[in-house]
Amino acid sequence: MRALSLSGVLAFVASGAAQGVPRYEAVVSIVANINGSEGLWLASRSRACAAISGLAAAGSAGFGVSSVQLDPCDDRIWLGGINSNGNTTGQVNSIRINGTAAAGGVVAPSSFVQHAIVPSGSSVAGITFDDNGDPIVVSGSSRAGGVFRINRCAPGAAAVLIGQVPSGTHNAICRDLRGNLYVGMFGVGQVWCMTKNPDCTYAAPVLHGTVPVTSVSGIEWCPDSGGGQLFITTFGVVGNAIFKMPATPCGGGGVAVVASATVGSLNYNDYDVNNNDFWQCGAGVDPDLVETMTVAGVNTLVCTLGGGSVGLPSCIDVSDCVNAETGAIPDCPARGSLICLDLSTCCNPGDLAVIHLISPVSVPIIIAPVGPNGRLSVKFNVTLPPGFPAGALVFASACVSATGLNIGPFKRWPGF
Repeated sequence: MRALSLSGVLAFVASGAAQGVPRYEAVVSIVANINGSEGLWLASRSRACAAISGLAAAGSAGFGVSSVQLDPCDDRIWLGGINSNGNTTGQVNSIRINGTAAAGGVVAPSSFVQHAIVPSGSSVAGITFDDNGDPIVVSGSSRAGGVFRINRCAPGAAAVLIGQVPSGTHNAICRDLRGNLYVGMFGVGQVWCMTKNPDCTYAAPVLHGTVPVTSVSGIEWCPDSGGGQLFITTFGVVGNAIFKMPATPCGGGGVAVVASATVGSLNYNDYDVNNNDFWQCGAGVDPDLVETMTVAGVNTLVCTLGGGSVGLPSCIDVSDCVNAETGAIPDCPARGSLICLDLSTCCNPGDLAVIHLISPVSVPIIIAPVGPNGRLSVKFNVTLPPGFPAGALVFASACVSATGLNIGPFKRWPGF
């Protein structure tokens, strides 16, 4: 273990001006913005929804945001560019914000970072993350676009094409707990899967299943007693707009069946692990709205955005973090070279959060109160020696509150 080098803390995020999306609230992206909307909104289950301002002032070339996703470790919000009404074609960017849904949010000054430009000439329609925390995005047609990996630690590095479906437009993406990817194809009503290999690369896309309405706009995985279910949104009418199909085995999804008879024309959905339901945003509906939906298909209106006329809600995301669980990325790091290691955990805002190295020695990594976004994270430069074994380091996290101590499960790192 003496060969392990922690060359220094690069960044520490616990609280401060950039506080991130408040815990248990969602961030919504907007295209074709009108009436003062600047591309991003916050939505709360208390039915308070408010605009995030300052995107252009922080450095973005435009307001339109085609897709949005919260970072799996720190307080960044990842943004997918739009090929119209936004001047951000193919861009994968990130920002940080402060504020709450009730009071509105503000993009932290100078926090805008352009990480890559996807060479599809089109919008970045969906974002997820691989086991290394690298954004995986979809963009463009079967001829010019595909599935691309973005290096989270090297802004400006080229986007890497890792898969391409032979027909339709790459319009939505999600992953399951095993790390497998599912790609929704607009225009052909298909879902394709990309199995994660043991070394964290991906197998070529395989047709997984079909959707009766071809205008696939969003896709999300949620757990069940088996391998999980895929919930697919489309631009269909009420009673024929959101569908579900089995997530496993790869290639065994079959024909999707209706998941809810009470919604129509949705642009994206996101599973909320802390509430076991979905957030959804409308697309081309009147008014512009955010709603939740149970796994059984029962919908509840959260809010109409800005009175219901702000543009076209395009994507939505809420934190997947579970209290006292430890995040450690990359899970499949390279040996013998410098990498950036991100450790994180979540607790309720105001709790004291702890990340601790349990084995092979006992060392507290960081102890600090968490801010409004409920997340504590820390970054290191790390060099792993050649042959460093999988699972050699064991971490655990805990949340300390006035009501007690919550200790999470052990996290063995690296995973590969």
